[in-house]
Parts: sequence; C-alpha cells; structure tokens
Amino acid sequence: MPAISVIIPCYNVQTYVGKCLEQLRKQTFTDFEIILVDDCSTDSTYALLTEYRLNFAQPIKILSNKKNSGPSISRKNGIAVSKAEYITFCDSDDWYDENFLKLMYEASNQEKNDIVFCNYKSVFKNGRIVQHDIIGNLSSESSKSEILVNSPDSLSAMMIRRCLLEDIEFPDIRNGEDMAIIPVIISKGENFGFVKQSIYNYFQRSDSLSVKQTNILVENLQKSYAYIEQKLDLKWHSECEFLGIRNLLYGAILNELKQGFHRSKVNMILCSFEEDYSNWRTNRYLIQLPLHKRIFIFFVSHRIFSVAFCIARMHALYVKL
Repeated sequence: MPAISVIIPCYNVQTYVGKCLEQLRKQTFTDFEIILVDDCSTDSTYALLTEYRLNFAQPIKILSNKKNSGPSISRKNGIAVSKAEYITFCDSDDWYDENFLKLMYEASNQEKNDIVFCNYKSVFKNGRIVQHDIIGNLSSESSKSEILVNSPDSLSAMMIRRCLLEDIEFPDIRNGEDMAIIPVIISKGENFGFVKQSIYNYFQRSDSLSVKQTNILVENLQKSYAYIEQKLDLKWHSECEFLGIRNLLYGAILNELKQGFHRSKVNMILCSFEEDYSNWRTNRYLIQLPLHKRIFIFFVSHRIFSVAFCIARMHALYVKL
C-alpha cells in the first residue's frame, strides 16, 4: 500500500498535464500512487494520460467520469479508489517542487499529523513568480480555531489523512469548492503540521475559470459559504462568521465589482450577510485580515461602493501584470 495518493482531476489539459506529471516523476519521495481522473475531456488529454501510465515508475490509475462533473466530484471519485494513508491533490496545470512529497510526508510523520499545510508560488506566463505565505505564524502549537480562520483556499497546499475525507460530502461547485470544504476538513482534524517553504506551483492561466470574473464565480462563492454554514458545527460560530467576512464581504463582492459597478448586487450580498450576522464588525478575528482587505471591507460596509469599485478595478489590473 503506498504512503500517499496524489489525485489529479483532468479536463482538456493536453498542453499542461505533461509538466505536472514530469514533476511527479522527479519527486525525491517515491512511495506514492497517482490517480488521474479524466472529466470527459474533448481533446487528447485521455490518450496522453494512458501514454504516461505505460512509462512511469509509480502506479497510475486512470478514472473516467461518466459526465463532466468538475474538480470537486473528480476528487471525490479519486478518493474512493485511493489506497494510501494520506491524500494530496494537484491541479493538472500546476506542479509540485521535487521535494514536495518528501517534505509534506516528513511533516505528517513528526507528530502523526492529520493535516499538513505548505506555502505556494504563483507562476505567470511571463516568468514572474509570486511567493504566497499562507501559513504565516501558524504552527503545531496553534489552536484549531486559529487554523480555521487562517485556512488556505486550495486543497493542493495540503496533505490530508484519508480517513478525514471518507465521509465528507463534496459540494458540486465548479469554483470556490476548496474554500467550502477546507474549513470542514480542518474541523475534523486534531494534529496539524506545517511546511514553511513554497513548494506548490500554481500556474496562472489566462483562460482558467479561477481568473474569469463572471456571475458564475460570484454565485459559486456564495454557494461555497452556504456549504460552510451548513456543515460547520455551531461551536465554530465566530470562525464561520469570519469566513463569511473573508469569502463574501471581500471575495464575492471584490469579484462582483471587477465585472462592473453593480451597486444592487453588491448591496444584496451585504444585506443578506448582515441579516444573519448583525454584529460581524465585532468579530475577534477581523483584525487578522490584511490591511488592504480591511480597507476594502470598510468601504463596502459603509456603502461607499464607488471607492470599493476603484479598488476592485486596481486589483484586476494588478493580477494581469
């Protein structure tokens, strides 16, 4: 039985998945299996995956979804056939550093940790690389509540004990699914490890769904938070409220304003949240948000949408640089 199962959802990625798999071939830790889940690709992705399976040292399983279902369901299908104690995920257009599995597995074994987190890099087509410190001051001494409110927004920056995932109901969301499920997974864990290095490479594709500001993206962020509210235990009320501040008042409204100055839609998101969390401004975790996010939320909460719109447009221009 392998120590780690690496699950990779694939959809029309014939141009990108080779880089992902080649970096797995170079891993300094070798006790792992690869589970590729083809999500009804219409290009040559499936043929390329079968070719790699013939020439790989580690075992490769290839699954085919019956219908195009998105990454969340693809991951769920991959977990169902996994045999390893630990699960990692990798998007098919991203890749691991060569020591990713080694460092993550060593961190998992130190204290028999249920979940291990790492930092990651954004890699742009023009060669620009941006380091992301998503761990910050978190450590194995941090409380679960601190880890919950500082949770990353990508499953790919985590290694998770498989038993924590077996009874998870994966949300059928095409974007924002990681933001939905990660807090729920964290709430089930007991011991946590951290790798401070940025060892996951997130490739910034211009045609990726995650960088398209669409109505579907904003709707999915709202669905994502509704999932958190439904699945997170009531004892995590303050943490859940904070995640709403972060994911809705910042994330959803920022993306809504990137599309245009839609005052009524922004006000609807804000009013709906304030109906459920009338005292959100006193949330004890609010101060942990970066200053630029708190500034944006300040203008939103005071209905100064014109300034918030300008901030959102500047953010959109920065991402394109």
